[in-house]
Amino acid sequence: MTAPPMDHFGLSVASESELDAVLQRAKEYQKTDDRVRIIDKTTDDHGMLTITSIYISYLLPMMVEIQYWNFTDGRSDNN
Repeated sequence: MTAPPMDHFGLSVASESELDAVLQRAKEYQKTDDRVRIIDKTTDDHGMLTITSIYISYLLPMMVEIQYWNFTDGRSDNN
């Protein structure tokens, strides 16, 4: 299988702390295996919604984007 750079599929988490935990686990594993690629946490502000995301790749040609959606009115992506 081949894929262009940054081709990805996505998952969401329920909280930013959960996103941080996934990122920390990936960084710890990256210390033992240099095939782990990580694009660190970024936040995009869309007014009523901020999306915080990370990208992780390991062995497969596609990356996994993991997102936390924070609505300014207090909703989460799970509602």
